[in-house]
Amino acid sequence: MKRFFALCPLIFLAWATSSHAEFITMELPVDNKDVDIVYYDLPKNSDDNFTGRDKKKLDGKDLLKDPKNNHLELVVNYDRLKTADNITWTLEEWEGPSHYDRDPTTELVAESEIFKGNGRLFIKKRLHGTIQGDDLKNKKVLGTTNFEAGNAALLPFQADTISLGGHQGSVSVTGKLDSAGEAKIVQFKGDVTGTAFIGDPAANHQVTLTIKIKAKLKKSL
Repeated sequence: MKRFFALCPLIFLAWATSSHAEFITMELPVDNKDVDIVYYDLPKNSDDNFTGRDKKKLDGKDLLKDPKNNHLELVVNYDRLKTADNITWTLEEWEGPSHYDRDPTTELVAESEIFKGNGRLFIKKRLHGTIQGDDLKNKKVLGTTNFEAGNAALLPFQADTISLGGHQGSVSVTGKLDSAGEAKIVQFKGDVTGTAFIGDPAANHQVTLTIKIKAKLKKSL
């Protein structure tokens, strides 16, 4: 009997490990045209009058430090079995098949993140009973995440030579799972509503912004 109880912690550990699914990581390419940014800034010559707003627009290429050679990649981590915070995502600058170091002043780690978020994702249609076979095939998902600055978000945009940092807000997410029923996210659409600080770090001012991000796994030929 003592031997049985001595084995109980090991049995429980094995059960807990097997019953907890790990995050599935998907890397989804993002075309420059599939990032649409609108932010409202202070009017020019408004040092003494902060009323009104100027509308400004950016797209994906404006986020890249090297738009000629690099591209945007959305890295999504998803675990349908978690009961809280089951999705994390980062919008990153990549050079070919790997991360691009947007901030080479840091050592050892390539900092490529521009935006990031984490939150809750649900399968849109309620499924009854234990999920089996291809029950998750092509299922639509939806949810909400937060919106934050990535580890290399403060580098200037190419278009306006401004820095965008201190992001905060929310992201309404819709997407689709893969056709094999493996709970892999193959399509991600995020609508961001939030705020950020732009301009000279010594004299930052806050802007409101909306961002639409669309990412889709491209089929291999």
